[in-house]
Amino acid sequence: MYRDCYFRTSSKPFDLSNLGSRFVHLTNDAVQMNSEDYGKFESGNKLSINDFQRYLDQNYASKSVCFMRDLFPVMERLVTDSFRAVYKKIDPARNKNAFEIFGYDFMIDDNFKVYLIEANTNPNLEVCSPLLARIIPELLDNSFRIAIDPLFQPPAILGDDKTSGQGACEQGLGRKAGLDINTPVLHEEPDKTTNASSVHNNAKTRGDKPPQPQVNVANTKNRRKFELLP
Repeated sequence: MYRDCYFRTSSKPFDLSNLGSRFVHLTNDAVQMNSEDYGKFESGNKLSINDFQRYLDQNYASKSVCFMRDLFPVMERLVTDSFRAVYKKIDPARNKNAFEIFGYDFMIDDNFKVYLIEANTNPNLEVCSPLLARIIPELLDNSFRIAIDPLFQPPAILGDDKTSGQGACEQGLGRKAGLDINTPVLHEEPDKTTNASSVHNNAKTRGDKPPQPQVNVANTKNRRKFELLP
């Protein structure tokens, strides 16, 4: 898994007595961007993991909840379980030299229980905020390092023989240092079937950041709903 993600937020205060409002309960960009308050609280209605951790520290200090320690590992297990359940059916034609990025959506309730909402085979890669302008390119960069660089080694750059045999991304091209934690998951399909565990181990072995999920947080205390995404 790619170890970064973002939270989608709603434009209106969370209110269970107002179930008919899409701006309260649906954090999808296609919905929220039509609200007059879109972007009022966060740029593009997006929070980073560091932003969300600060929110937890300020509003749930007594619970000592750490997103990366307590919640993210649960998401990893859910992603792994979902791959184990269907990995033989993901690519029935067994296409060689193919890979795919999956986007996972999660929800966290007010007791900090994590729920898997869905896995998307074509996650939205639109860059609509400064946070996504960092996360999306880094996600794609690391995905290409895992799936493409081993098969198509780029030539030496500027005639420097020392760089030959290295992936373009490993030479620092187009890299952007990442800090907060999509979520999407890379499913790589070379000559043999690959499951989520092997992709994750591949990334760990290479020192890459594996792909990552996405989350919804329904917050009844501090008024707005958060959705963390891949």
